[in-house]
Amino acid sequence: MRKTSLVFALLFASPLFAGTVYWYNGDSDGFATKINEIGGSSGTGLIYDDFIVGAGGANITGVFSNDLVLNIPASGSDTNAPGVVTEASWEIRSGVSTGTPGTLVASGTGSATQTSTGLNSGGFAVYDIQVTGLNVNLGPGTYWLAVAPDFGTSTSYNSYIVTTYGFNGVGSPKAQDGNSFWNDPGFGDDFVAAVSVTGADPADGNNIDFSMGVDGVATTIPEPGTAALGAGALLLLGFAATARRFRN
Repeated sequence: MRKTSLVFALLFASPLFAGTVYWYNGDSDGFATKINEIGGSSGTGLIYDDFIVGAGGANITGVFSNDLVLNIPASGSDTNAPGVVTEASWEIRSGVSTGTPGTLVASGTGSATQTSTGLNSGGFAVYDIQVTGLNVNLGPGTYWLAVAPDFGTSTSYNSYIVTTYGFNGVGSPKAQDGNSFWNDPGFGDDFVAAVSVTGADPADGNNIDFSMGVDGVATTIPEPGTAALGAGALLLLGFAATARRFRN
């Protein structure tokens, strides 16, 4: 009886699905990029792209975007700038549409890591900019994410987020829906459709989407009938193993 109770406790206490990446829009497809930074040489500009949280909700533990991070010399050509991103700012919003910022659900500025993805875009390295240690609970619905390196007052660097056509994507949507927005109040671009300022991605032909994602787990709990079925199956396996042991 104690074994049965323990099995039930484990089933009810654990998420139905567990993993690291909850949603990822996909790898860089090597096409266009757009300024995605706080401070830096170009000031503040953010790209937002949408992701869907399924029934039961999700707990978000980290956010990330894939960007070109460049040195901007006074003269000469731009170069890769590895290891310069130590902070990033992020937002999760709901209800975003053209000209409408929607509702800010969660946001922050915190320590970030900059790691090479091993991919390139336009001859420059693509870096994963990641913020971890979050604890954001989201209900079912559609949300928009922005994650950008925060350069503070430095004007030595630029960051450009890379585009994607959904390759290696996880969750929903995996790019290809074009439901992305660009916000740069300094230039009067207040949540405009990203495709209107970047043009369409040739890999898509109509839309443009960006390489970013969230880490976390679904928080759906199994229905009682499902849990009971799982517990019964585990108990049957246990009885079968005991019977084999005794026969041997």
